[in-house]
Amino acid sequence: MEALLEKHGKKSVSCVFAFVNNSKKLSHFLEIEMGFVDTLKDVSVPEKKQAKFECTITKEVSKVMWFRGVEIITPSPKYEIMDDRILTVRKAEKTNIGAYTCDCGSDKTTANLNIEARSITMMQPLKDVTVTAGETATFECELSYEGIAVEWFLGGEKMEASDRQLVVYQRVHLCSEPPVEFTKPLEDQTVEEEATAMLECEVSRENAEVRWFREGQEIRKTKKYDTIADGRKRALIIHDCSPDDAKMYTCDAKEFKTSCFLEFAKPLQDVEVREKESARFECEVSRESAKVRRENTQHFKTRKRRALIVKNCDLKDEGGYVAHIGSVKASADLCVIEKLRIITPIKDMVVKEGNEIVFNCETNTEGAKAKWLKNEETIFETSKYIMAQRDNVFSLRIKDAQKADEATYTVSLNNHRGEHAKCSASAKLIISEAPTDFTAQLKDQTITDGFRNGLEVIVPQPLTIRVPITGYPTPTAKWTFGEKELTAADERVSMVTKPTYTEMTISPSVRPDKGVYTLQLENDVSSISGDIEVNVIACPSAPKDFKVAEVTRRHVHLMWEPPEHDGGSPVTHYQIEKREVSRKTWAKVDLG
Repeated sequence: MEALLEKHGKKSVSCVFAFVNNSKKLSHFLEIEMGFVDTLKDVSVPEKKQAKFECTITKEVSKVMWFRGVEIITPSPKYEIMDDRILTVRKAEKTNIGAYTCDCGSDKTTANLNIEARSITMMQPLKDVTVTAGETATFECELSYEGIAVEWFLGGEKMEASDRQLVVYQRVHLCSEPPVEFTKPLEDQTVEEEATAMLECEVSRENAEVRWFREGQEIRKTKKYDTIADGRKRALIIHDCSPDDAKMYTCDAKEFKTSCFLEFAKPLQDVEVREKESARFECEVSRESAKVRRENTQHFKTRKRRALIVKNCDLKDEGGYVAHIGSVKASADLCVIEKLRIITPIKDMVVKEGNEIVFNCETNTEGAKAKWLKNEETIFETSKYIMAQRDNVFSLRIKDAQKADEATYTVSLNNHRGEHAKCSASAKLIISEAPTDFTAQLKDQTITDGFRNGLEVIVPQPLTIRVPITGYPTPTAKWTFGEKELTAADERVSMVTKPTYTEMTISPSVRPDKGVYTLQLENDVSSISGDIEVNVIACPSAPKDFKVAEVTRRHVHLMWEPPEHDGGSPVTHYQIEKREVSRKTWAKVDLG
């Protein structure tokens, strides 16, 4: 018997009776070692007869293989393999002579096949035939085997094809009925209690007669048993099956036989569990040797009981499970009861004083009851606190929020099964505060003489603007320089905002950093902005168009244009130095 579990319903998933899955959920009972009790015996049969090799294995095994020499044998028109332990060679010929081996993995057994010469006999001899001249004469005979070459003689001389004799020769035929063979053997079946079983096979001739046996005892037609002969189909019907009908059944056609086992299985029962619990499906079969299989897994068994254990159940495991045991499907449903939990917890809220606030909490199932707490103390419904429920959503409404309402609020849930939601959520009610005016702080930066109400920095020193702030929630700070927003994506720019201050730094500073910087603070209540002008001081660039205009014995006339950049501060004077050719040092020139 083969048993295959599959899951249908919400999802289509294969499952295994008594199978271990290390990732999740399935377990088995017992793994059995293999061996042979009865080994193969040498077989000798006449040509064209069937040869049968049989052996007995101590326990069921996941995979049994048959070999002829080193060649693997698989079921085919020539070979039939039953229950892994019986190999039948149909119409054995001399080419089939050799050693045959059965290998169960941990053990093997070998025997030889020998083909005997067959004795051909005349089953029905020729009979005299009388016909009128011009009519056709037909001679018939029956041999013990089909496919035998036949020669015909007339008056002791072998008949050869001729215009006249060819007609006679073509009309002469050999009428031979070969032994009945099974073109389709019986197959093991599984039935449930009180069901009807039909064991079917096919024979090689429509007129073939067969007999049915149960464990060696011939079966007669009764209310319990019925037989069918339809063309080449032969069937045994067993009504109102019970565990006692789990036996070996054989269809006998004299020289050839075919057998199968009728398996009996008790049906599965529906299972109901809570989330994270284990669900167990069980069915019982009539043979210990019945196989349990799942795709891509090993085979396991444990006496006559088969079990599927689904561990740590969740909602996706819910649905219908089907055990395929031979040709029978035994089905059952798994119902997983959700544990009470919060899907949408209450969240921290920030409101303006005097406004209304609503906390909402959603659960996964209906029928739960909620209790609201403020700083761990139970809240009772009043004109200030209004509690409501709609489907799975629980609400707490607080009117006219004041500073005294700032607290931690908790919702605790339980249901009719006595389950308590351990994941109760909390929220804080905090009265918000607008950011304060910080423009005065922007002006109160370090300044130098000659540059008032702003910030001055010398290249390449860092340009840092730090402004004290207040407000709740902590305002977000946005810095802009002209039309450009400053971000940390610029390698020279870094920014940090704390509840008490915000700071922006540009390092190293360069001359183009000179200009007006804007800070904007914003929270849920309001926003405010202010500007600060920054001057960046650097060395002036070199004078332009420097040249010697005139040279005399007493003086040199030099000319130049002012530098392109004054470095952020007006140029007040120029310093000229000279160096004699024979000297290495420069000396200031007195222009007086």
